[in-house]
Amino acid sequence: MRFIGSKKNIVGKIEEVLNKHTDGSENTFLDLFAGSNAVGNYFAKKYKIISNDIMYFSYVMARGSLAPSYFLIP
Repeated sequence: MRFIGSKKNIVGKIEEVLNKHTDGSENTFLDLFAGSNAVGNYFAKKYKIISNDIMYFSYVMARGSLAPSYFLIP
């Protein structure tokens, strides 16, 4: 979902910065000010995501896009 303020266009840059400051042993990603959860969704393949935002729609978006991957049965 795109909306004003989305970080979807800069997730590559965020990843570049992270790679410079992480050693690869990290397993959790905290997405502060998650909004539409574009950043959390991007990093969900690599990290456990903790999504945070004050807006209820962000919670609904996170439950719909991030939570299903945590409940998949192998």
